[in-house]
Amino acid sequence: MGKMKDFAVQVEEAREGQDGKPSVGPIYRNLLSKNEFPLPDPDMATTWDIFSLTSLSKLLQYNG
Repeated sequence: MGKMKDFAVQVEEAREGQDGKPSVGPIYRNLLSKNEFPLPDPDMATTWDIFSLTSLSKLLQYNG
């Protein structure tokens, strides 16, 4: 995983499982996310949100 450091940065530490919840490994993001750039869009909570909003904008662009 040495190459990952060239493209990603660890933004959260791993956490041990508690109260029956499983443990969670460290979270990595794009290198630009190191200082919370860009800020996450509050309207996008899932991958489906990203694809549906992108599809809607393209539909409006070509039909609009």
